[in-house]
Amino acid sequence: MALVFSTIAQSFVSPTIWLRADSVDVTDTLWHDMSGNGYDAVPKSHAMPPMSFGMNFNRCFEISDDNAFEIVLENLMTRKADALIVYETTDSVVENGLWAFRVDSASRIGLTTHRILNQRGRITYDTLNRNCAAINYLAQSWNSTDSCGHFLSVGEADSIPFSGRLSEYVFFNQHLDDTAVAQWFTYLAIKYGVTLYKSNYLDSKKQCVWNYSVQPDYSFSIAGIGRDSAMGLYQKQTFCCNRDIIFGLGALADNNEDNHSVMADGDFVIIGMDSNGTRYHSTLYLSDGREFSATSRSLVQVTGSNTSQYSTFIRLDAALFDNATPVIAIDRSGSGEYPLDQTELVYPDVTDSNGYIIFSNLHWDTDGNGTDAFCIIEEPIDTTAYGTRSLASNDNDFQSSNSYLLTPNPNAGRYTLEISLSECSDVTVNVCTADGKVVGTHQGKGRSQYVFEGSQRTPGLYLIDIKSTDEHKILKM
Repeated sequence: MALVFSTIAQSFVSPTIWLRADSVDVTDTLWHDMSGNGYDAVPKSHAMPPMSFGMNFNRCFEISDDNAFEIVLENLMTRKADALIVYETTDSVVENGLWAFRVDSASRIGLTTHRILNQRGRITYDTLNRNCAAINYLAQSWNSTDSCGHFLSVGEADSIPFSGRLSEYVFFNQHLDDTAVAQWFTYLAIKYGVTLYKSNYLDSKKQCVWNYSVQPDYSFSIAGIGRDSAMGLYQKQTFCCNRDIIFGLGALADNNEDNHSVMADGDFVIIGMDSNGTRYHSTLYLSDGREFSATSRSLVQVTGSNTSQYSTFIRLDAALFDNATPVIAIDRSGSGEYPLDQTELVYPDVTDSNGYIIFSNLHWDTDGNGTDAFCIIEEPIDTTAYGTRSLASNDNDFQSSNSYLLTPNPNAGRYTLEISLSECSDVTVNVCTADGKVVGTHQGKGRSQYVFEGSQRTPGLYLIDIKSTDEHKILKM
């Protein structure tokens, strides 16, 4: 597998060594350095460790004892270094070696999951390991080097082995400024589904794709999708909130590489969840007096000009909701106040055989204000309902006086759509493929009754997206 990065002038600091598991092919015998400097890593066991897609749908090495990598750095003379490593350990207590750089014949600098290694010895910074993906960053300086040659170990440190998953290692023979550190943390956090603590997220062009300063209350769990070609980021699906939620582009695939949906360079959709997460409930009060049990209160920040066109999905574990049916309430104002005229209810598409509830064809920032808020409400509703409705209705059971009839359904390519509205309204009907591409449009003005006829040549699932003044309805064909 070959990764191609943008050759456009960059505004981020390039690494001295860049090891990425997603650059490794099954036939490779080395972990090739993607920085272009030729510092390839050699497996100490002379055999490449096994791989999986266990790090947020991305490739990773499954490392066990004696499966570390070594790099010879004979021509690298430096007295300072910054390094970032992405890993997940299999044990919450046992100390694991992460990486180490031999400074001279007697000294090493480096990092374990518990201690920092430097010329003066070891400094303990923790006694436990996280049981999820982690990004660990270290900046060090030292006094001297000698001519005996330098070696860098990745997947062990000072004879302490590593056991777990290892995805990426980035080494700089210089110190990074705060902006560069934020850019590299952002790239790794979005790619591997790691939440950054009290931090703004910056892309390779120093564009803020998640603004902690503006929305600090939505920082319990942060994850998203996005493309940044300069850094080789193309994340199309991600776990959120301790794996309770999967969010992604198009439809869920077995791994990120097999998700063939397309996203424009520079576009991001980032979700931040409040401190209650998915496990705690609060009450959502509406201005018309309605109340709902709500969870997963989140804010969505989008970056780019194409984001409203992307069809996305959310997958939830049905076990989180007992016997209630979850419905996603989207506040298009982004305020989190859920005003009736700017809030939509999105019904689940399907509950699969494994007990996962799937919402498909979700579109974000349709009004162009840059943010949406959403939460998941629990209410015993008609489970055959599908699509989206406005909350601007006084009907507590969400029933609408408008009617829609699509016949025949299924069909052999030709269909008739009959729409009956309670009041005269303009209507726009978009015929979309399952991944959100518009393949046909019908429009009508100033009437309460409409009949549209159409045809599609290619067999498959289509979504009939109907918008009138007071309702947004989606039918499956």
